[in-house]
Amino acid sequence: MEYAIIGLLSIAIILLIISFFGRDKVKVLEEQVDQLTLTVMQESYVLKKKLKVLEEELLMNDTSFEITPTTSNITKSNSD
Repeated sequence: MEYAIIGLLSIAIILLIISFFGRDKVKVLEEQVDQLTLTVMQESYVLKKKLKVLEEELLMNDTSFEITPTTSNITKSNSD
């Protein structure tokens, strides 16, 4: 009986030591998710920046549309 308890205790200690030096799969997965999150955020930032530049270019080209009022709006407001 004593040999069984000593054997089980020694196996438990060995397994405990191995668990400290073993590679943590959850930690590796967390690192991959963090890297993916950073990549997505960087791509989103670049896309927003490009979209802002495109919007500014469109606004520069459409200045004549914004300046001239339509005659239908003026006629409607006078008839009220």
